[in-house]
Amino acid sequence: FTDSNNYLYGLSSTDATKMWAIGAWNPEYGYPSCATFFQDRLTFASTKKDRLDFWTSETGNYNKFYIHHDVQDDDAISKTLVSGRANDIQNMISLNSILAFTYGSEWKINSGSSKSAITPSSINAAQQSSIGCSKVTPLILNDRALFITRLGNSVRDFAYDVYSDTFKGDEQTLYSRHLFKNYSIVDWAYQSVPDDIIWAVS
Repeated sequence: FTDSNNYLYGLSSTDATKMWAIGAWNPEYGYPSCATFFQDRLTFASTKKDRLDFWTSETGNYNKFYIHHDVQDDDAISKTLVSGRANDIQNMISLNSILAFTYGSEWKINSGSSKSAITPSSINAAQQSSIGCSKVTPLILNDRALFITRLGNSVRDFAYDVYSDTFKGDEQTLYSRHLFKNYSIVDWAYQSVPDDIIWAVS
């Protein structure tokens, strides 16, 4: 049979059943464009069809995305970043939350509490800022992240602020704008030894 996009699906059985579903990933809908690990779950995000969606595996079982009829805490999770703008998720990294970077905003995803694990019934996605990130993967430096803004010509840090319970940061290229004028960063890497240096390719 075919769906509304004329995608052809094969049948494993011809027996009547009410238990069936079309997978979220396939050649027609696309496959996730970024991934990270968080709390012993493998997390994927952003397909061609569902650009603001993310999926986590079962806890401790990275190949399974099963959800029981009576949902259990270690079941897989599927959610959408609910936003006023339809900006693709460009990158995800893990600190004390999943940090999701879209083309127009930055998000933290956790259970809503730093002391509990995410579950299908306890997961919260909250927008932290509206800067926008490029496709270059952010760097993790100890307890903070560095990300390249969507035009590729500036760098911002992103760290948890305990007083506001949000992630926030500042532009790190404010005093070196001349290095980025008419250039975009297309790749970078962090060197910790013998000195802390970030190498960037423009």
